[in-house]
Amino acid sequence: MRTRAALLEKHFGTSDLEEVRALGWARKDYPAEDFVSVKFPYTAPGVTDIPTIKETLSHGVYLTREYARNAYVFKVLDKYAVKISQHEVLLQEAEDLLFLEKIPQLNTPKVFSAFVEQEPDGSRKRYCLVMEYIPGPNFREIWGELDETGKVLLGTRIGEQLKGLRSVSQETDSPFYGRVNGKGWSPWIGFLPQNQGGLAGPYSTHKELMANVAEKAERNVAYGYHNCTVIPQSTEDALANLTNGCRNCSLEDQRPVLTHLQLEPQHIILRPNDKGDYDIFIIDWEYMGWLPAWIQGVVLEHHLTWYVGDRLVDFPGQIAVYFGDPGDEDLLLDSILKGTGPINRELVGIMGKCMKEIPLDFI
Repeated sequence: MRTRAALLEKHFGTSDLEEVRALGWARKDYPAEDFVSVKFPYTAPGVTDIPTIKETLSHGVYLTREYARNAYVFKVLDKYAVKISQHEVLLQEAEDLLFLEKIPQLNTPKVFSAFVEQEPDGSRKRYCLVMEYIPGPNFREIWGELDETGKVLLGTRIGEQLKGLRSVSQETDSPFYGRVNGKGWSPWIGFLPQNQGGLAGPYSTHKELMANVAEKAERNVAYGYHNCTVIPQSTEDALANLTNGCRNCSLEDQRPVLTHLQLEPQHIILRPNDKGDYDIFIIDWEYMGWLPAWIQGVVLEHHLTWYVGDRLVDFPGQIAVYFGDPGDEDLLLDSILKGTGPINRELVGIMGKCMKEIPLDFI
């Protein structure tokens, strides 16, 4: 049986938990060109009324706060959705959206501008993304009003968008796992350890990718999410399952496909179309990249459909996290998968069991 102290020494070079936590909270300002290939600042051709951060904070209509990266979103001039954050990942979202604008079958907000400003006191940078404002109810707001047929239709529409995403080719002779333009993810992503250059990835093989996922899981166990001195056998079994079970899969399951890692109800907007139906717009794209074909199933099962489970849990001061009726999870997942096409549920199940035992998330 391994001890927690031994794991801390292995991954962080010290068994002092306070030193490890200090390392974990330490931030660096990475050069923008390390994160993205697109040159910023960027402004779409012909656009002349881009609001500054100061104008947005003074006159914008507050829409929401994205807690994962402490980003605030405002509506400005009834046509712009302006997202402001202190995290560099906002530039990656801008790059992702600019890439997706070229894919006609996908419904995404247009990017009008993306830029960086210093905080007024000069202490930190602020990143700003100015997008098209997409009006309409989001998934959370509409789900409870739908009958079973309507819920199946909504799931199918989401699946169709994901199928379009998964059909996008890498256009390279050397397949990889990573972001658009061959870049890695932000060092703050949840399921991968950052490398010495600050980014996580890209990776050239499925084996390399899964070895890094397993490393991050082991780091998380060592970091102290389990209040123990010796690592429990159930946790060791989950780590072994993650290392071995998900590595040994078919070439089709290993195939890199564009994957959305942060599908949450508030990020899915319904907009009526001229067919008497509606179109689905996914409006948040911070975490997207080419990953094994089965990973999207993990995100669906342990993020989006998780929210519609019949759970009576609230966080103080916030709206209910969970909403839905008994059976909604399976109904939604099945209807989405009808749209996406087949995904290896066995591998999804292996990862799901690991995630119940090990603190590992995709964002």
